[in-house]
Amino acid sequence: MFFLDGFPTYWDEERVKEELKKFGQIEKVQLSKNMASAKCKDFGFIHFSTRGEAQACVGSLININIGEGDSKVKTNIAKPQHSAYHEAYQQFLTLQA
Repeated sequence: MFFLDGFPTYWDEERVKEELKKFGQIEKVQLSKNMASAKCKDFGFIHFSTRGEAQACVGSLININIGEGDSKVKTNIAKPQHSAYHEAYQQFLTLQA
């Protein structure tokens, strides 16, 4: 699993899968959404079937543009220990329940 930040807010789960499927089998896409409007924010968590696939994707997406515009995506392998990303992920899971 890895954290992806900075993709266009109009992307949905299917668009993220379409853009990233070349790196491997995607098991799950969890996008953060604004609770009031249900619109996607610009970050989420992508679950690949293997850690190696996730690492290949992260390595390929370093400081590049995906989609339209000038913003660059940020990626990182999700870490199980308590970190800023882990805290964000745990809050995200709590809101999705």
